Amino acid sequence: MHFLCISEHWLPRPMRRLRDEMEQMDIDSFSHVPVSSFYGRKSFSRLQDAADCIETYEGGEVDVIILPPEPDALTDEEEFDDENIDDNRVPVDVPGSVEVDFGSDIEEDLNRDSENWNESDEETLANIQRLISTNSKKVCSWKLCEADYKVLKNSVGNGSDERLDDMKRDLNYNPKEIFEKLFSNDVFQLIRDQTILYAQQKNRHDFSVTIDEIKNFIGILLLSGYHKLPQQKMYWSLDEDLGVEIVSKCMSRNRFLEIKKFLHFADNTKIDKKDKMYKLRSLMVLLNKQFRQWGIFHKYLSVDEAMIKYFGHHSSKQFMRGKPVRFGFKDWMLCSSTGYCYAFETYCGKNLENKSESLGLGANVVLSFTEHLENPQDHIIFFDNFFTTLDLVQTLKGKGIHATGTIRDNRQKKCPVESSKIMNKKERGSFDYRFDKNNEILLVKWKDNSVCSIATNYDHVEPCNNFGYCS
Repeated sequence: MHFLCISEHWLPRPMRRLRDEMEQMDIDSFSHVPVSSFYGRKSFSRLQDAADCIETYEGGEVDVIILPPEPDALTDEEEFDDENIDDNRVPVDVPGSVEVDFGSDIEEDLNRDSENWNESDEETLANIQRLISTNSKKVCSWKLCEADYKVLKNSVGNGSDERLDDMKRDLNYNPKEIFEKLFSNDVFQLIRDQTILYAQQKNRHDFSVTIDEIKNFIGILLLSGYHKLPQQKMYWSLDEDLGVEIVSKCMSRNRFLEIKKFLHFADNTKIDKKDKMYKLRSLMVLLNKQFRQWGIFHKYLSVDEAMIKYFGHHSSKQFMRGKPVRFGFKDWMLCSSTGYCYAFETYCGKNLENKSESLGLGANVVLSFTEHLENPQDHIIFFDNFFTTLDLVQTLKGKGIHATGTIRDNRQKKCPVESSKIMNKKERGSFDYRFDKNNEILLVKWKDNSVCSIATNYDHVEPCNNFGYCS
């Protein structure tokens, strides 16, 4: 029997008194757990209980481990004889708990199950989870045949067209009134309240602003987006070739700068440190709600990214090489074929909460936007090769959503279409395709200016038409 023990002198005085009182109690009045019920490791609060259990144990060698007390123990003062630190006597009791490992029982259990052992028992948990995820999906069966869909065999519904007609019939407004339907009074009220609150937090209790002033302020910002001048103050210049009369009549320069100084959209005393966009979160949630107040009234939808130019310091700022806007915030957007935005979300880094890590970032973005579709059968959603995977197309098929997207060669799961190298040598308009009968996914590769591949869960190769190209 092996002991990992400490000296009796380390036991605090209150614990010693408690031990003496417990030793005077009738130990036989306690019913001990039979040894036959022990398998593996058993924990005891008293050393004497562990010793009694070991004495009645008929097996082989056992290991005894003495654990330290919990951090909230009465005291952690160590009292022992400095002149006799080599005392190897077994202590009467210990300040912590005692664990007894009945190794022989474990060995017997292993010997008992040795007949059922196989190599898969040594697989790691990560490999087992990966195998389960793989086995739950049907193996691809690519065939050169016409696409035969059974799940999404019906055409897209007309619900979106009906909603679009209803929206046009109800919205008989001019551009200003339509803008105010999107930027409603709730939006301006939020900006006003948070701006005044921030000014008060900065000890400017005399500062006040009205909703009309907030509207004028935002109007000047919108105008400066297309009427650009080298400096902001030049909009109020008295020079004929610089000043903008509509701006100077709307608001004075000092008032504009004062509102700009205190402009705020969130309460700084209620910071959510897990959200990098907490300063704009309230405004973003409100705008997303306003954009979908008439429902989603377009049949053709697109998921893509948009860059917002920004050169300041922020942990969510992105660098996109080769893009027209290289530095700034990257927004995921769900838009219609006409460019109307239904939902947007700023990318703040990896976040897999309530999402499938196996599908990847792009697929999770698409799936999060599809949650806004009240009638998925009325829409067709498109996305580029950053988002597209065969697993995503299959998942959308299971949700009843028609989807098409360009797909990269390394995501095609060994589909036997002609390679891009061979296809690139053919004339423009050449194509090859395969249909996965098990998952009902069609993959098409054709030669345009370059080789392009598309995966879809509802569309067909035929009919083929000729189109002109821009020179």
